[in-house]
Amino acid sequence: MKQHPESSALSQLLAKIEEQLKNSLTAEQYQLVLDWEDVKNRWHTLEVEHMYELGVKVGIRIQQEYDQFTKLP
Repeated sequence: MKQHPESSALSQLLAKIEEQLKNSLTAEQYQLVLDWEDVKNRWHTLEVEHMYELGVKVGIRIQQEYDQFTKLP
């Protein structure tokens, strides 16, 4: 990810936003934001894993169909 062209700009933006949040929210509010972000990140990870699993299953099914097609007399 560090090699992606946008990663440096996004990292800087993230740091700026984090600093603004720390300065404008109470400690409890900031912790809520961190907790929310953690849950959203876990949710996103589950979505990506689910899509990956579906992709693998579809790929296997395609390979099986291809194998059956190529074995026809």
